[in-house]
Amino acid sequence: MDLGLLRSLAHRCRRYSPLVGLEESKTPASLFLDITGGAHLFGGEPRMVRQVVADFRGWGFLARAAVADTIGAAWAVTRTANGPLIVLPGGSAQALARLPVEALRISANVVEVLHSLGLSTIGHVAALPRETLPSRFGPEILRRLDQALGEIPEPLVPERPEEPIEAAYGCEPPLENRAAIEIILQRLLERVMKPLERRNAGILQLDIELTVSGHEPTRFTVGLVRPSLDSKRLRELLRLQLERVQLRGRLAGATLRVVRTAPLDADQSALFESAEHRHARRDLDSLLNRLSNRLGPRAVLCPRLAPDYQPERAVEYATLAEQTSPLKDSPTTKRLHRARRSAQEQEEQKTAYFVRGSFVRESLPRRPLRLFPEPVPVEVFSVVPHGPPIRLHWADRDQLIVHCEGPERIETSWWRFPAVHRDYFRADTEDGQRLWLFHARDEGSWFVHGEF
Repeated sequence: MDLGLLRSLAHRCRRYSPLVGLEESKTPASLFLDITGGAHLFGGEPRMVRQVVADFRGWGFLARAAVADTIGAAWAVTRTANGPLIVLPGGSAQALARLPVEALRISANVVEVLHSLGLSTIGHVAALPRETLPSRFGPEILRRLDQALGEIPEPLVPERPEEPIEAAYGCEPPLENRAAIEIILQRLLERVMKPLERRNAGILQLDIELTVSGHEPTRFTVGLVRPSLDSKRLRELLRLQLERVQLRGRLAGATLRVVRTAPLDADQSALFESAEHRHARRDLDSLLNRLSNRLGPRAVLCPRLAPDYQPERAVEYATLAEQTSPLKDSPTTKRLHRARRSAQEQEEQKTAYFVRGSFVRESLPRRPLRLFPEPVPVEVFSVVPHGPPIRLHWADRDQLIVHCEGPERIETSWWRFPAVHRDYFRADTEDGQRLWLFHARDEGSWFVHGEF
């Protein structure tokens, strides 16, 4: 797992515990939380573990979790258990006894030697005389065994929260020149960008506070749709927001804080991507930045897929901030989403349909590119009741359907009212149109819902 992403997850887990540490490894992939005295806030340890796993799933990750007395026991149980598991206090030895020796966090060479001697579980190793373990297998195995059983301490090294990134400037005497105020904010921006460059992080949100002599401070926010360290773009957004600010007096000081950041993406161009396409992407980001800063972060929405079988409800609108969270934009999360989409596409390619009595395999998309706002009633003729259509009245005239695929049956849950029971067909007309139409089985009517 990406180390920067894992640290971001560690900071998110501070909602469960103030002490969150990373696995001690060259390639860490686990987080340790000290929940001593805090599980009751979540309704007990079992509920807390389920909550943590559910939150990780909401962030786009498949996580395993376990609770134990020691770091070693928790790590071992997590790597071998199929679901959340609670090791009772004092039960680490019993829980570890049946686990494989790999769960002791020992090197592969030691594991190979143990297996060659027929020692496949931690219980087998623990039954051997302690004084013989270091000489036969090295000091590592005894140290890991004692750590897992709680015989020697294994301190949790917590991840320190990132220091807030901010810069301040005091004006003496106070200023009222707009050009001077703009220059001050640009210099503060340059100061906060330097530590972000070392972290390879980009800015998602800036908060600016202007101290005005004899009045309450004036505050405003600059937000971006994607993490960026482009000084030119950030200066333009600062200037855009500053133009809307009405200062009631002279400026006595200014503070610029970086509120939200995210890892910068490696902007690698595609092999045949044109310069116009790259510029278009940057122009689109610039437009969205201007709109969201001018109209407000909740005024600019973008569509995203929703898990709903009913086609007209399979999309919802989210703010740009919800679409560009740091975890969603991380390289690891993108790889996970690509893998899920690939699996879904492979599953869809296996779908087969009956087409006018012959069995064929689907080769075209299951959903149309254009979905009408509301299904359009249409008159359809078929050979058998509720069967595939052969003619329909569309575009002010009767048209022959030369090819038809379906049905694809879609039904909503019983608790939704009104319930939806539809049979969808993909029909090619003699005019070359490919329509997505359905038969409402409850009503007996036909509708065109979209076109490919």
